[in-house]
Amino acid sequence: MKEIKNIHQRRLAVMADVQYVQKTDKGKGSKGLPYNFVTHDEVTGKLHPAFVKHGIDCTTDIQEITITGNMILLKVLVSFINVDDPKNRIEVNAYGIGLGQLDKAIGIAESYATKFAYLKNFMLETGEDAEKSNVEYKSSEPINISQLQQINGLLSTLSPKFKSIIMKKLGVTSIDLIPNDKFEVVIQYLNDKIIENGEKQ
Repeated sequence: MKEIKNIHQRRLAVMADVQYVQKTDKGKGSKGLPYNFVTHDEVTGKLHPAFVKHGIDCTTDIQEITITGNMILLKVLVSFINVDDPKNRIEVNAYGIGLGQLDKAIGIAESYATKFAYLKNFMLETGEDAEKSNVEYKSSEPINISQLQQINGLLSTLSPKFKSIIMKKLGVTSIDLIPNDKFEVVIQYLNDKIIENGEKQ
């Protein structure tokens, strides 16, 4: 009868087959910085044949999502599963950060977390990693009291509808929740509307 290897034996077999991931992607997504780094696709490309050969399935489940401004922090559960005995598995938590629009940022964060789960659990050698986004982090802190007073002062000279328009456009439920980085845009918008109303009178 053929011996069925457990997940740890299979992991060791993968480690024997795959020991190093070559860095081939120079500066992509990093504003041309002069270094190479290993991407998610390069790591999975190396491991995929070994997983198939030694009977390891892998699943990724998002456990937690934290959104701060345009930054996404994900907690991911990565499971390495014995295909001959699915209850026999190794489960690890990994974290990833993504910047940008919500849909893209989640994908970036999940790929980042999964890649590091692979690298650490299969002890893969690699050089300095620099998975970076070319989108800068933006604070989501709301406007301060002084800024709120300026906006309310301008709103007091206009129709109440403009208050609703601003909140709807920015996706906030109250004027005092306007993001700090949108303050100047709101001021410019209100000033333009005040000028337009003055010209109509």
